[in-house]
Amino acid sequence: MDPSAQERRRALEKGLVCEDPRELSPEFARSVEGLTREIKDPVERLRFLRNSTKTIRQLEDQIPKVPALARPLVYKYLGWRGLTMLKGERAAGIRRGARGKIAALQIGIVIAGAGLLLGASYGTIRLAASLGRKTPTVEARVHSEIPAAAVPQPTPTPEPEILTQRPNSIWLVEKGKDYELYSNGLRIDTTQRLKGTRRSYAPIDEASGGVLPLASEPVGIVFHTTESDILSLEAENNASLLRNSKNLVAYIKRHEFYHYLIDRFGRVYQILNDDSRANHAGFAVWANAGRVYMNLNHAFFGVSFESRFAPEGPLPLTEAQLQAGRLLTEHLVRRYDLDPKLCVGHGIVSVNPKTRRIGHHVDWAKNFPFKTFGLPDAYQVEPASVRLFGFGYDDDLAKAIGEPWPGVFKAEAELQRDALKSGQSTDELKQALTRRYDLWFEEQSQAAKSTTSSLITAPAPAGPGVN
Repeated sequence: MDPSAQERRRALEKGLVCEDPRELSPEFARSVEGLTREIKDPVERLRFLRNSTKTIRQLEDQIPKVPALARPLVYKYLGWRGLTMLKGERAAGIRRGARGKIAALQIGIVIAGAGLLLGASYGTIRLAASLGRKTPTVEARVHSEIPAAAVPQPTPTPEPEILTQRPNSIWLVEKGKDYELYSNGLRIDTTQRLKGTRRSYAPIDEASGGVLPLASEPVGIVFHTTESDILSLEAENNASLLRNSKNLVAYIKRHEFYHYLIDRFGRVYQILNDDSRANHAGFAVWANAGRVYMNLNHAFFGVSFESRFAPEGPLPLTEAQLQAGRLLTEHLVRRYDLDPKLCVGHGIVSVNPKTRRIGHHVDWAKNFPFKTFGLPDAYQVEPASVRLFGFGYDDDLAKAIGEPWPGVFKAEAELQRDALKSGQSTDELKQALTRRYDLWFEEQSQAAKSTTSSLITAPAPAGPGVN
């Protein structure tokens, strides 16, 4: 081998010369030239220049992507990185100084953090990461392209809640010969309204079992379904739908079944005056706030929907019925200051005193839309028929609605705890409680004898399909 070639090879191995003859950037040359003054050892100086040059060659495709004003910082940073790799004790001070300058630069980038300097720092850090390998010659690979900054995706804006103007009170807006219009939008057809037997009932005090004074104001609502013939809500059935509603209104009026009927089109018919009792609840029991009501025909409004109860599937109401029912409930609750906890479905208050069973009628024993009507969920309440009187249920109820509503299970669990505390079996406790029902029923019936009508009105014989 030629002696001159051998000498060049040894120089390359020691890092004293660069085998790449391409011209370097003047900016790089000026930056690195100033750093070499700190290196006194000529061999280390040449090695430093060679390593720095090689690094720039590897990163020359990336350098143009750094803003021009920031490139001197890049070159100096690369040079300082090279100074930290110098060997020997005499270079210890240079290494420490270079590390301090790198740290100062990084702190400055964090503090500045905006504008052009931020863009420069991005390029600097990208290149610095390439030099953070453990090899002194910085054999780093750099991605050919800087990934594009992620564009933030707009967050979908949820549809705002529709807030409507609702009156603080509900009043009679207009009264015609055959209708009443109220401020919440409720329209009541009064063409069928009649005056029935005046309300009169005596609640029982739950704590003492004593009969409370006679009352005549309504305290709650029992919701029903008519269980009458129902046709699909289609235009071709319009004549039959109107005829069915007309016949149903006449039938209910004849037997004074309900105070209000809501037909398939959402029309609200008042059948009885508000101060009259109706034959809507039959034998039924409900309690709240220490008062037990055993005569819901007198104490509660009867509101029925022209529909058939369905324990499963879609709600057995038309949209018009749902809206009309909500408006009527709102009107009655506000006008008579009814307790929302006394607004219930017929199926959860109906009882059979002879068999000591709940659910004698099952309409709305499940799935009444209490929340839509602005009412608390009565299905969660322990029914007085179970809690206070020990009534049970049989397979007929299970066949009609499936398992009973949650309040029944809560009441039965409470009875089991009470039986355990008293040293009785659950059946023995229930027998004692059913005797209480007979006693309280008789007491409040006797209290009604001072009125012209019986406090408990046995339900009139129900017509075909009417609950």
